Amino acid sequence: MNSKAIPLTRLHILTSDFRPPTSDLKKMLYYKLVGHTPVAVNSLSEWQNYLHSVQHSGQHLVAETIIGDAKISTSFSGFDLTFGEPPLLFETMVLGGPHHGRMQRYSTWEQARNGHDDTVIQVMTISPPDE
Repeated sequence: MNSKAIPLTRLHILTSDFRPPTSDLKKMLYYKLVGHTPVAVNSLSEWQNYLHSVQHSGQHLVAETIIGDAKISTSFSGFDLTFGEPPLLFETMVLGGPHHGRMQRYSTWEQARNGHDDTVIQVMTISPPDE
């Protein structure tokens, strides 16, 4: 039986069934975008309210490209699951096609925009990894 992990998305986090470990919630910082600049928010609920307010406007979307069966989406997540410095708050995901599941994270809007373009080129020109 071949099972693949389902990537974590903002939708999972906004639904009631997503619950990171309590210790992780206490360490995690949340961010919103002001223009293209991430700014820390005071609470998980403030961050969730922000995401709800921008989800239909596309303000969190850096870029989206469709190539054949693949959708390459780069967006602002507003949280850093790596707990690193600097925080990685943007991510590019490839959904569908032979590169499905490819992901890269970034700290800034500019890095995310450039990373999106790089991923588009890779999907167009590089054979997918052997499974």
